[in-house]
Formats: sequence, C-alpha cells, structure tokens
Amino acid sequence: MNLLGILAIIGSFLFVILSFIWGFIDIRKNRDQEKRKKYRVAAFLFTIGFILSVGYVLVAKRFDNIDLTISWMLLSSGFLISSAGIFATGLLSQQQNIDES
Repeated sequence: MNLLGILAIIGSFLFVILSFIWGFIDIRKNRDQEKRKKYRVAAFLFTIGFILSVGYVLVAKRFDNIDLTISWMLLSSGFLISSAGIFATGLLSQQQNIDES
C-alpha cells in the first residue's frame, strides 16, 4: 500500500462521515416536513450507495489495485449504512413527535 492508496481510504471514510452528518442535519431541519422532502438526503445516499455497490460487483472486483477496491467498497457500504442511520433517525423522531402530541 502506498501513501496515495491510504489517503484514498481515509478520504472515503471522511466522505461517508460528512455525508452522514449532512443527512442528520437535514433530517433534523426538515423534521416536520412531509416524507418526500424529509427523506430526500437519505434516499439520495441510498441511491449512490446502491449504484456504487452494483458497480463494485460488476467492475471493481477485477482491479489489481487493492487500495482502489477497498475505498470503493468502503464508499458503497458506508453510503448504505449512513442512509439507513438517517432513515432510522427520521423515523424515531417522527414517532417521538406522535407520542408527544
């Protein structure tokens, strides 16, 4: 592993963490909005994660560069996990709003 590969892996981690924070802030900001607007960021991250996962299955397994393959895998699984976390946060906050009223 060279330095560029390690930086790509760290960049993937940071990008996924920043996307989760972005989604968390957006779900909190749009807490009282309709579902279509409320889950917009989570749906976007899920779509990107799904596309990257399909691309990983079809293309990235053939790469010889393990750093690129690992960063691709981290991005796709990270986007799927962060979208699930954002969906769960929105669902739990919606249930708390129903319980409080």
